[in-house]
Amino acid sequence: MSRQKDKIYVVGHKNPDTDSICSAIAYAALKTKLTGHAYEPRRAGQLNEETQYVLEKFAVKPPKLLSDLREQIKDVELKEVEGLTSNSSIRTAWETMRELNIHTLPVVRDGSLEGVITIGDIAKTYMDVYDSMILSKARTQYRNIARAVDGEVITGNEHSYLLNGKVVIAASSRILMSDFISRDDLVIMGDRKDAQQCAVDMEASCMVVCQNASISEEIIKQAEKKQIVIIRTPHDTFTAAQHINQSIPVKYFMTKTNLVTFKMKDYVDDVKEVMARKRFRDFPIVDGNGKLLGLISRRRLLNVRKKQVILVDHNEKSQAVDGVEEAEVMEIIDHHRLGSIQTMGPVFFRNQPVGCTATIVSQMYEENGVEIDPTNAALLCSAIISDTLMFRSPTCTPLDENTARKLAQTAGVEIEILAQEMFRAGSNLKGKSAQDICFLDFKKFTVNETVFGVGQVNSMSSDELEGIKKKVKPYLEKACADSGVNMIFFMLTNILTESSELLCGGPEAKEKILNAYDLPEDTDTIMLKGVVSRKKQLVPTLVSSCSNNKTEKERKDKMSRQIWKPGNMLYPLPAVMVSTADKEGNSNIITIAWTGTVCTNPAMVYISVRPERYSYHMIKESGEFVINLTTEKLTKATDYCGVRSGENVDKWKECRLTQGKASSLEFAPIIEESPVNIECKVKKMEELGSHHMFLAEVTAVQVDDSYMDDNGKFMLNNTGLIAYSHGEYLSLGEKLGQFGYSVRKKKKQTKKKSGMK
Repeated sequence: MSRQKDKIYVVGHKNPDTDSICSAIAYAALKTKLTGHAYEPRRAGQLNEETQYVLEKFAVKPPKLLSDLREQIKDVELKEVEGLTSNSSIRTAWETMRELNIHTLPVVRDGSLEGVITIGDIAKTYMDVYDSMILSKARTQYRNIARAVDGEVITGNEHSYLLNGKVVIAASSRILMSDFISRDDLVIMGDRKDAQQCAVDMEASCMVVCQNASISEEIIKQAEKKQIVIIRTPHDTFTAAQHINQSIPVKYFMTKTNLVTFKMKDYVDDVKEVMARKRFRDFPIVDGNGKLLGLISRRRLLNVRKKQVILVDHNEKSQAVDGVEEAEVMEIIDHHRLGSIQTMGPVFFRNQPVGCTATIVSQMYEENGVEIDPTNAALLCSAIISDTLMFRSPTCTPLDENTARKLAQTAGVEIEILAQEMFRAGSNLKGKSAQDICFLDFKKFTVNETVFGVGQVNSMSSDELEGIKKKVKPYLEKACADSGVNMIFFMLTNILTESSELLCGGPEAKEKILNAYDLPEDTDTIMLKGVVSRKKQLVPTLVSSCSNNKTEKERKDKMSRQIWKPGNMLYPLPAVMVSTADKEGNSNIITIAWTGTVCTNPAMVYISVRPERYSYHMIKESGEFVINLTTEKLTKATDYCGVRSGENVDKWKECRLTQGKASSLEFAPIIEESPVNIECKVKKMEELGSHHMFLAEVTAVQVDDSYMDDNGKFMLNNTGLIAYSHGEYLSLGEKLGQFGYSVRKKKKQTKKKSGMK
């Protein structure tokens, strides 16, 4: 089972617009025609209404979602193994392993994984087994016994099992044999007729006759009557006794609990981390129903080929598909400013100062002498209409307009009618939430330490824009947290009036925009005449404003004081990750800054949580949580767990954090990467307003012993703790003093007396 080779993805940015989708589709088609290789268009996010309309109008199937470019198990060539049944013998397992050159073999039933058997497990049959009852305990089948000793079944049911009795060797006189041979035993013997008769008389369950010795018809008849299985082997007694343990079924030694398996969609780097902690060399790959698909080894992961991708309509890492840094970027086709994409090697990079990427793609069709088909012509024309706002945007160049009109002729469409239909569809946002609207066409930008986002909606109706405004404006402050940005701006662009009303979210957003456009401080409605382009008009102005760290307020007299409305300005605070779980085993992590110590004896703490947070009901139901202290290494995870909801993502997986067992709690896990885990049981809950406070008793504390010094002192301040202050994460600074140092008396220096006593 191997990956599809030579497939190269062509993909636009997150929160895709019409240009990023249509350019990806048309450019993939061009590359396929030019090279004969498979180029596949993909989308990096949810389609907006305008783009959906365009694709439906021209009967084009939407590209599949590409959410992560990291290598997955499906990109790795698997070892195809059918597996063994649990009744197969250890010998069969060993022979299969040698044939396939593997160290782990899956055990299956009807194609579904039951367990795994390893070379180490097989070694146990020789090194760790001294029990003469082992064959009956393992319910060993007689045909397996015959195969293990290279023998044949002379009489008896080879499909039946050795259920009772021990393994004995008949090497004594008949009198002595009668003392140690019991009913249902398996007896290994040679050609001695008295030994054979004794085994029959004692009603052994199985006789293994060595060196192909003769067996009288009378013995065979007696054995058949008593349903005794007779196996004849060419081996001597010693060899037969050695080999007989090879008949034990694999189910007796296989691992069947806590199996480590992977799925095709699992990411390679996550799989590597798991493999490093396990003893196995080969690991089963299963589908969603537990069906075995193959095996994967550590060695095969070393040869995994990076995913190949062409980026269109962007070159910013923040806008690219997750994991782009681990992919092989082949080309970049774009019309934006140079961003932050970095590649491992040289790539084909085409960037032109035009209004739309589709214009560049259309040029590349002409340059390569490829006639563009009507469908792709319609898509590219639609993209240019969208990005240039029907040639009204200042980003629009004569080349954009000429290209669009030429494409419209090829596609057989009326360009003005198409534009009206597209804009009407794009502004029809009925039934969508404020969050959906805000992030339909949303891009992030980073300037120094500032991250801001810009969303945009275009419409030809003032009333429609007013309705969108009423819906989106109350959400913008929360949108900052949801998107992980410092500031957010939302453009309500009226295509007919060629102007945009700008909505702001974030502590400094409005101040930045007022300074950038030199507007009065008491400006209520920010209406930007002639501003319709995010790329060419708004973003460059914001970048310039954010580059200037000193604001107007900062330039005022630093000694002046201002009176603000009541608010929480108690900073810095601990930024901790609180882990919890419900009684069904669902767990989550939430970042909390509203937390602190309440009492020393008994040790008590508190956390305050909004009722709408996903973790709230888990804490309320289980009455448990763990406060995990955070460090500089955990800063990114700390922020992620604060801005993403556990209802939508698995924070453990996304942040690569490990669930550990709490020592005193039943449900809530600890975060093993944290240096200190404070286990808590809720004693009381207070509904205070926006937040509900959980008052809890500390039941145990786990600490990372790697921070213990030689004297057994826990060096907490050496762990790299972080704090949260006014929207920023800070590392702890240098030590300034020690508790009580301000009143501690200085030690007097005593002079040593000289001379003799």
